[in-house]
Amino acid sequence: MSMMWNEGKTNEEEFAERLSGGARPEGNLDNNDLSPMESISAAAIGGHSVDDLPPHYFRSPRFLVSLLSVSLAWVATLLGFVMISTSVGVLEEVFGPSTSYIWVVLNIILGQTVFFTVNGRLSDIFGRRYFFIYGSVLGFIGSIISGSAKNLNSILGANFIIGMAYGVQQIEGALFCELVPNKYRMICLAITWVTFSPLIGVGPGLGEHDRQLSENPY
Repeated sequence: MSMMWNEGKTNEEEFAERLSGGARPEGNLDNNDLSPMESISAAAIGGHSVDDLPPHYFRSPRFLVSLLSVSLAWVATLLGFVMISTSVGVLEEVFGPSTSYIWVVLNIILGQTVFFTVNGRLSDIFGRRYFFIYGSVLGFIGSIISGSAKNLNSILGANFIIGMAYGVQQIEGALFCELVPNKYRMICLAITWVTFSPLIGVGPGLGEHDRQLSENPY
């Protein structure tokens, strides 16, 4: 049974008091300290301040690689929307006229909607690391299928898979809030945008250049 923080109070009142620091127990929180509405893995807590982190944590290869991978996945989601939206005209040249081209982008949004609504809780249950890795792998597979498609229906199906991956990758921007302290979050996000935003602007041009050099127009 979980420990009661304040006898006679509702869960909402207990939670509000804990947020304000009024009833915080000594030491790290564990699942025995939480109400039935909450469950936090002991490994996920880590510590209560930056002082609990290992020495040189923010310069360690594991942190830098994690930050880079999260940044690339986040920007890939934005870049994918831009490039796919601008390639609809190319698809019409390759596959001929059709009333289904509107689904090229809508299928991505549908797949994204399915996963975006549940990936927060699912990543809490199964672990963020592997959940986001599998999401990126799913996007990679969908991109291969879409890029090698021989008909419009294959592209539509592949774009739904890509959309599911985007539903995972879209919230990777929120992972910055878990990787760095509050006072560094704005700096971290600013560096990411300044570094990778040019890709969003030049991406369609690079895609058109590759299309002209490739035997597969799409």
